[in-house]
Parts: sequence; structure tokens; C-alpha cells
Amino acid sequence: MAHPIDQAISSWNKLLADDPIAQSHDALTHELQKAGLLPDDRALCKVLRPRFVTASRHREEQLLARGLVSIHEKMLAGIESGDIPDTNLGGLREWIRRVRALDPRPESSKAAWLRLDASLARTQLHALELNGDAPSGEGHNDAVIAFLMAIPATERFLQQNGGTFLELLPGFERQIVKRAREITGVENPSVAWACWNDTPDRRKLVAALTSHLTSRGFPVVYADPSEFEVNDSATRLNGTRIHVILRACLTPELLERQEAASALIQAARSNHTVVLNPLGTEPLGHKALFAAISDPALTRQLSSSERKLIARHIPWTRLLVEQNTASPQGKEIDLLPWVIENRSHLVVKPMDGHSGEGVVLGWHTEPDRWEETVQTNLGRSVVQSRVRLHSERYPVIDDGLAEHEFYEDTDPFLFEGEPAGVLTRLSASEITNVSAGGGVAATLVLPDS
Repeated sequence: MAHPIDQAISSWNKLLADDPIAQSHDALTHELQKAGLLPDDRALCKVLRPRFVTASRHREEQLLARGLVSIHEKMLAGIESGDIPDTNLGGLREWIRRVRALDPRPESSKAAWLRLDASLARTQLHALELNGDAPSGEGHNDAVIAFLMAIPATERFLQQNGGTFLELLPGFERQIVKRAREITGVENPSVAWACWNDTPDRRKLVAALTSHLTSRGFPVVYADPSEFEVNDSATRLNGTRIHVILRACLTPELLERQEAASALIQAARSNHTVVLNPLGTEPLGHKALFAAISDPALTRQLSSSERKLIARHIPWTRLLVEQNTASPQGKEIDLLPWVIENRSHLVVKPMDGHSGEGVVLGWHTEPDRWEETVQTNLGRSVVQSRVRLHSERYPVIDDGLAEHEFYEDTDPFLFEGEPAGVLTRLSASEITNVSAGGGVAATLVLPDS
């Protein structure tokens, strides 16, 4: 009997073949433009099919995401308290202290939303990193759903096969409204995006969430962090009261530019303005924390079930420093020579990197270049075991719906620690970040038969 996903793909492709919009490149381009998926004439959605996942698999994915975030929280608390040594974690405890100093209130470490970046083959989820600072992609996800729903074949598929698209924007809206109500008592808060004037491209990443909030009646503006006016009773922008500040500026930048960000930091510390994500959430996704979680010498405080979860779903990760440690096979190694010799199985990632910047894939790197990468990234990056990303064939819009192979990145979102929707990213290369050339596909959960 065919796998349910194979059956769904076959059904979908048959319906596309008879759909007049699906067969018209001009019509598809028009719908992409309407959905806001063609900024600067670059398609953020390149394919005409959702990623299918069975309901049972999605439930497992949610349970796993919740479990992995819980482990991150326990390990972070242990490192912060000193119960877990951070000798080979790049001074992670000091980094946590610096971040906490931005807003020392306990509630500042409680994330409104998180994104687990992972690869889900049909049998197993491999978590590659956790974004606890300023996760994005929610608007692109829901824009792709709107794009697909404009194609008659989608409605016919849902009528024949059932299924539910995983939306993300409603979860973000609920968090914004909930936290604004708790802090300000306002039901219809005014919202400002904090985005540096010298990083205008980030506004494009949050444009879809901005459009959603605007359509729901929330006033939304953009501001450089230095432009807020904060006193004991309110935060204002050009004289207008701001209730919620959303961040398109990252925590490392706030630490580097504290004087320029002083108004934003003051607003975050106040009892009258909501800043999301709060300023203390970044350490939860720090890449050195992955090195701690994947090192059995540091996870003794966890339960046996939690350690099994790590062994199955977290790839071996270490800070790139001179140290003796256990290899992925559990053998003691001198890390740096071992890394140089085993490049075909390893990836180097900057500890404070984002959007795929600075990631070096050993299996695509010449030996001399790899050794140079190791030497120049000492103490600043982690090295991680290669995870062979799952790939599927999708019909490509710009190639007459001919099928091409794409690597899939499966990114569960969590709101206040509870799993919600999933962002699916697709790329012809193994770096799937949208800013690095990847695209977004919708995720459709199929009913269990």
C-alpha cells in the first residue's frame, strides 16, 4: 500500500494538471504578487505544492519540539547557576550575564515565540538549532497558504482528501494581544517594529506580519531603536503612544550598540510597554548551548528519557576550541586535528550567526580551505555533525511545473513553549535560509486514515 504522503502527492499533481490557473504562469505570477511573495521580483515561494505531513507524525513533531525546548531551558538554567561548567562553551555563562543585564527582570527570559530549525525525514526529526531571539518566517508561511488557496486545485484537494494548513500569524497575534492586555490593559495595542535604519532589508522579512496586524486593525509603524521616547508612564514615537515593540534587531546588536538602543532597552525594562521577544531570550538559542546539550559529560542532571531524546534528535556539537572530548561515536579525541581530518561529516557555524551567514559545509570545502576555516573560527564557532537533509520533488512554478528536487527544512514554532504551526523552507542547496536564497512552502497536515 502506498504511503499516505505519496498518495497525497499523486492526487495533488492530478488536480494541478486540470487547473487553468496552475497551468498559467502569468496567472500564478499574479497570485504570487497579490500574496506579497514577489518582493524585488524574487519569488519567496518557488513551488506549487505544500509539504504534506500526516497527523500522527505532526503530533510526534509537536511533542518532540516541546521536549527539546524543555531540555534547553533546564540546561540553560544549570549553566547560569554554575551547576553545569561552561569551561568549553565559550564563556556562555558570561554571555548570559551580559544579556540578562539588558533587562534583569525574570519575565525577560520568557519567550513569546521560539522556532526550532530542523530537518524532518519521514522517520526522524533532527534539530539543528533553536532560535530564541527574533524568529521570523511566520508571515511568509501564511502568505503561501493564501497563494495556494487562490488556486482551485487546492480547494478540490481539500474536499477529496481533507487536511489542514498550519497557519502561524494567528498565534503571533494572540501573543501580542495577550501580553499587551496583561501589561497595558489595552485590547487594540499600537505596535512599532524596532529595526535599525541601516538594516532596511529586515523590514521586508516582517512585512507580512505587519500587513496582517494592519488588516486586523492594529496601528503599526517602524522605528530605529534610538527614536523611541520613554518616560515613567509611556513609550512614544513622534508623540504617539506605543504599547508593543516588536524586534527586528538582534540581541548581539543591542549589546554592541547599547547607547543607540538605550530607549528601546528602557522601554523593555518598564512596566508600561511590551517588547517582543523580551530581551533576555537569546541565550536559549545560543549555539554553544547545543554543544552543552549534546555532550553527555554535561547532561547528567537530565532524566534518562531526556538523554535518549538528545541522542536521537540532537546532532553532536562542540565549541571549536582546543579540547579533548568525545567524538560522535563516543571515543576520546583531540578535537581540532579530528575536525580537520573529518571535514566530510562536519559543518562549522558562527556562535552568533544568523540567516545562514558564515556557515561552512565541510563536504563542499577543499581541505586547505577547511583547515583555514577551523583555525580562523577558534572560539567563535561551533562544529556540528552533518545531518543529511531530507529532500522531496516539487513542481516548480518558473519551469512549467516540472518537478525538481529540494532540500526540506522543518521549523516548528512554539508560543510560550507550546508547539503551534510549522515553517517549511525549501532550497536547492543545503543552506535553506530564505535570506540565503531558499524559499517557503506551506505545510498541510493530512488526516490519519
